[in-house]
Amino acid sequence: MKRIISDPGILGGKSVVENTRLSVEHILGLLARNMSHREIVEAYPVLTVEDVSGVLEYAATVQR
Repeated sequence: MKRIISDPGILGGKSVVENTRLSVEHILGLLARNMSHREIVEAYPVLTVEDVSGVLEYAATVQR
């Protein structure tokens, strides 16, 4: 979750993985389409498996 940031200058302030333009929303959508962590990392090599796990952790925290 360390790499999840929100910056008004990036994607209109949506939460993204730091140093990318990949939003939490987009990655959650990929997971909802049953892509595995590994498949997401293969499709977006800028990400790590830990980043994808961090997105899930972040989403769970925000939804509380």
